[in-house]
Amino acid sequence: MIMTARRQQILSLIQTQQSCSVNQLAIHCGVTARTIRSDLDWLAKLGLIERQHGMALSTQRVMLTHAAQANVDPHGPFYRQLSRHENPPAGGRLCILGTIFIDIVTKVAALPRQPGSLIPASDISFGAGGKGANQALAARVAGAQVHLTAKVGTDAFSRQAWDHLLASGMQSFTLLQTDSASTGCSTIWVHEHSGETLIAINPGANRTFSQQEVASLQPQMSAADLFMVHSGINASAVRQSIHLAHRLNIAVVFYPSPLTDDFGDCLPLVSWLVIGQSEAEKISGLLLTTQRLAERAALQLQQAGARQVLLLLDDGAVLVCLPQRLIWFAACPAVTVDASGANDAFCGAFCARLALGESLNDAVEYASAFAALAREKSGAASMPDRDEVRFRLSLRQRNLRLSAT
Repeated sequence: MIMTARRQQILSLIQTQQSCSVNQLAIHCGVTARTIRSDLDWLAKLGLIERQHGMALSTQRVMLTHAAQANVDPHGPFYRQLSRHENPPAGGRLCILGTIFIDIVTKVAALPRQPGSLIPASDISFGAGGKGANQALAARVAGAQVHLTAKVGTDAFSRQAWDHLLASGMQSFTLLQTDSASTGCSTIWVHEHSGETLIAINPGANRTFSQQEVASLQPQMSAADLFMVHSGINASAVRQSIHLAHRLNIAVVFYPSPLTDDFGDCLPLVSWLVIGQSEAEKISGLLLTTQRLAERAALQLQQAGARQVLLLLDDGAVLVCLPQRLIWFAACPAVTVDASGANDAFCGAFCARLALGESLNDAVEYASAFAALAREKSGAASMPDRDEVRFRLSLRQRNLRLSAT
C-alpha cells in the first residue's frame, strides 16, 4: 500500500489541527468513516499519527502532552524531569550535550567492500541510539545523575527518540525540536561473526543547535560536576558549549567523534580528551599498530593543547597520557558481538565514575569492564547493568592476582 493523495491530505490536516475525529475527516474527504479508519490505521503503523477512540492525534501533539504532564511550557523545548525513583541515584551529576539517532541495524555475513555489492542480511532491527543518548544511558547505568540535551525533527522518528529516552529510565533530559531538519538516522552494518561495523549517518537535526539553545544549558551545567560533549553536533555548538562550561568552572570531557572539524582551539579548555583509535590515526597521520606509535599519537594530541588524553584502542586497551607520564590499561577480555557502541559505553561509564569521585585508575578500570560487556551485546544502545560490571571486575582482579603468583 502507498501514501495516496487522500492519506497525504488526512495527514496534513491532522498535523495542522493537531487532532481530528473520524467523522470530521470523513466529511472533509467525502468518504465513509470505515475508509477513514483504514487510512488512519495505515498512518498509525508508520508512526505518523497516534490513534485514540474515534480520534487521530498528531505525533507532535502526543509528545507535547508528555511535556505538559511534566509541568513544562508545551510550546517550548520538550523537557522531562522524573521526580520519583524506586532507587534514586545518589552519585555525581553529569550534563551531556550530544546526538540522538534512530539506528537501522543490519547483521551481515560480510561487510560491503565494493560498490554495487549485494550482501545477504540475517537480521534487521530498528532502535534509538546516537553517541549522546548512548553515553547518557551508560552514565546513568554506571550510577551518575544525568541530564541529556539532544535535538530531533518533527517526523515520526522524533517520537521514537522520545519514547527511547523514557524507556531507558533517563531521570532528566531536554529534547529540542526543529522543523528545518529530520531526526538523525544511522544505518549500521554489523558483521555477524566478528562484530565489526560499518556505519552511514544522516545527522539531521543534530547539526542545528542554535546559540540560544546552547546558552540555555547553563542551569544544567551549573548544577553538574562534569560536562561531556562530542563532535556529532554542529561545530559551533561544540565550541560554544565548551567555552560556556569553562566560564562556569565545570570540568569538560570532549570526545571528538565523528571527526568533523579541527577543534584545536578548544583543547586547552578541555579537562579530558577521550579519543578513539580511528580519530587519533586521522589527526596524527599514524597507523597505531604498536604501543610506541599509540604513545606518539597521544603525545601529539597533548602537544596540540590537550592536558590529559585517553586513547581508546580498537582491541579494548586504553592509553592514558598525563602531563608527566603514560599509563597503559590492558584490554578487558570480551567475546565481541557488536562493537559499535563500545566507545560510547566507555565514555559514559568513565564520566560517571569520575563524577562519583573515583580515582582515575578506578574510573578507567570500571569503564573498560563496562565497555567490554557492551561489546558482548547486540545494539549500540545495549548496556550492561551494574551487577554484571561488578562481577566482570571481580573476575579481572582475580585473574590479575593469579597471574602475579
